[in-house]
Amino acid sequence: MSPTRRALPAMLLVLGLLALILPMFMNRADSATPLPVVVPAPDFATATWSDPWDYSNPEDALLDSGPTVRLISPSISGGALNFTVSQTASFAPLWPGIVGSLYLGRDGMLSWNRVNASVYTRLRMHIYASAQILTHFDWFTCNPAASTCQGVVPIRLAAGWNDIDVPLANDNTLLPGGKPWSGMIPSLRLLMLPSTTTKISVDLMRLYQPTSASRLTWTTSAASGQLWWYDSSPFTPTASQHGGPVPGAIAQNGQSVVTDVSRYDPGNHFYAVHPDGTWEAVGSLDSMPRPVIDSPSQSGCSDYASSYIGRPWTFLRPSSMAGYANMTNLGFSASGELTATNGSPQRNDPHFWLPVTSTGIDG
Repeated sequence: MSPTRRALPAMLLVLGLLALILPMFMNRADSATPLPVVVPAPDFATATWSDPWDYSNPEDALLDSGPTVRLISPSISGGALNFTVSQTASFAPLWPGIVGSLYLGRDGMLSWNRVNASVYTRLRMHIYASAQILTHFDWFTCNPAASTCQGVVPIRLAAGWNDIDVPLANDNTLLPGGKPWSGMIPSLRLLMLPSTTTKISVDLMRLYQPTSASRLTWTTSAASGQLWWYDSSPFTPTASQHGGPVPGAIAQNGQSVVTDVSRYDPGNHFYAVHPDGTWEAVGSLDSMPRPVIDSPSQSGCSDYASSYIGRPWTFLRPSSMAGYANMTNLGFSASGELTATNGSPQRNDPHFWLPVTSTGIDG
């Protein structure tokens, strides 16, 4: 083999390494300055349950009667809470719980689920309405809800997507002497007063605390630019479920502008949209991780019945219960499931008792 042929593989190896290394240096030299990333503002649902009210999972809204009133076909799908209203109707973002029941889960009457009004002072909603509609955002300090413990903020929605951001303070014109937004709030409600059949989609609801850490400093390379938010990609400057203009946020002639983006949720991106429809990315909100503690749970590590009675509260036979009333056609399955039909003498009040020890339950 000639010296030239022996050198050829080595030369090819060097050229291959250069082909890999040079682009790395070129990319570093040619890369743009990193876009600013700011810290999201604290949000009640995220801080309380590590689960924002973004209506991406069933836990974001209770859809049964009580938490909802006169909603037509409510459902959570497509990242939104969807329903239709044709008369006065409502749903409860924070349900206080059934009066007289054991409060559990996300019931607002539990002290750790109440809204600290001194911390979370503003409401942001991204919500669609098929027609103009008047709504009220209400809070109650008592359970059951009553006008004597109510505060209210009126919100008028236009047809289309609405990006609502309002301070939480009682409107004394609408509700003279209404309860101020203060203390620990156990109950929230969105009341709708339609003048025609109206389709509603709630994309997001945030009770948040404005913070200076959520101020975005941005510029535009064009003569002017309107700041837009967007929660997905690719970006399109069209108001939709996924984005829209930030009110009052305009930069001109390359000037540096500071915009408070506390209202927006983690992971949102921001763009400067120019009058000709072109745009440029200018920053984002940090997409912060949400820790979830699933063990130990609020219910503790063991159950009362197994520990003190010697068997769990499952229903294998009539003796599994301590008694019952206003029930008939009782059935028991091998898996411990009870079935029954409401019966006389009070058909609207079927119930049964669970066996407990003579000393009762140590609360």
